[in-house]
Amino acid sequence: MSMGFIQEIINKILNLLKPKLESLEAKFYFFGIPIISVSRLMFKIQNNIFIIILFSIGILLLCAGVLVWCFSLLKRKWVVNLVKVFLVLLNVPTYFLAEFISRNLIAETIYLPVRDFDFTLKILTSIFYIPIAIYLSCIFLIVMAFLAMIVGMIIDMVSSNLAKFKHKYELQLIHFCRIAGIFLIASIAHSVSSSVIIYSISSNPLVSKTIKYIAFYGDYQLMKNYPDAKEEERIILHENGVISSASQDNDEIVIKIRKFEE
Repeated sequence: MSMGFIQEIINKILNLLKPKLESLEAKFYFFGIPIISVSRLMFKIQNNIFIIILFSIGILLLCAGVLVWCFSLLKRKWVVNLVKVFLVLLNVPTYFLAEFISRNLIAETIYLPVRDFDFTLKILTSIFYIPIAIYLSCIFLIVMAFLAMIVGMIIDMVSSNLAKFKHKYELQLIHFCRIAGIFLIASIAHSVSSSVIIYSISSNPLVSKTIKYIAFYGDYQLMKNYPDAKEEERIILHENGVISSASQDNDEIVIKIRKFEE
């Protein structure tokens, strides 16, 4: 009696999974979800490198399934157009946030007017553009994934009481995997991009040194014929007759300030 009941459950599970395993995306989920579940249970018993590797493999399989689904969506023209609109809208806050961070970094590193370091500002803005774009995109995806999860749960509760919607239950598992995968990928990318941004804006000697080198080669110029300019001296002319000069002392960029003398 009990064996027949167990066999019946196994047959139902196999019948449920059989149509889903026809796609490559579903195959990644089919192997990824059990590996993640088993490794999570094993974490509670014993934590070693093998379990961590097993858990990582499950995560990679889940993410691979989501990427396969995303690539299939890109074949649809309306999806491509939607992505283009999103990237255009994303460009505005990304650019202003990247420039805002760059301006503050230059001001805190060189202690001179940022407007006189145009080349350095452009370089830093370009460097920060990608991690900030990823950071903002991930926030959007995490919020959308969370909302999709809530909406899906509400639809599931409503449709489960209506007979004409019950045949749609088989699609809900793969939808859940997609939402969970998007949330996971966005969370990882968000963590990495935020770490890069935080590392850059923190009081880091390497970052300060890099900014000074960019300014030294990009903004400070040789002006041999300019009055009060010394031989082989790189200078910038600021307002109110202020001159800043930059020189290389061993591995350091030294910036000095003086007033113009006629």
